[in-house]
Amino acid sequence: MPRWCTPEKLQAEIVRLGYGQQIVPAYPSMKHSDIVLRTPCYEAFMKVLEDSELLDSAWKEWQEAVADYRRENHKAPRDSYLVFLVSPENPSATPALVDRIVNDGSVCRKCIVSSNGEGLSAALTRLPFLAYEGMHEQTWAAPAHVLDVLKRKA
Repeated sequence: MPRWCTPEKLQAEIVRLGYGQQIVPAYPSMKHSDIVLRTPCYEAFMKVLEDSELLDSAWKEWQEAVADYRRENHKAPRDSYLVFLVSPENPSATPALVDRIVNDGSVCRKCIVSSNGEGLSAALTRLPFLAYEGMHEQTWAAPAHVLDVLKRKA
């Protein structure tokens, strides 16, 4: 059975969603990130976990790496995200652990992405930083245009 997410699929989907320009090389202390996204407002360190990797161990290791990175890089964007992409087959991603991780306010914000029966694209667009970006990229109709359309429909 093909894996739900790989680093290559993740990168391709981020590019397809229109966020490819935000992909940047990882700093040496974060070199094991699969993808790093950076804007002036945030940066996100994304890691695809293998089914055999323990989410709890990865969380502790990566949170420490993000803390070290932020101490070394004072010009880093204000908001940092640590994003784990976890297969539904990963037995370590229990609801209690996921809840504990995403509600932990120390060091940075944490997000756990899993398929939940949906595709990678839908799962990624739920990430708060991508959802915010997408919301601000929408085009809005001018009020005069809306009124004109309503008059023609009446």
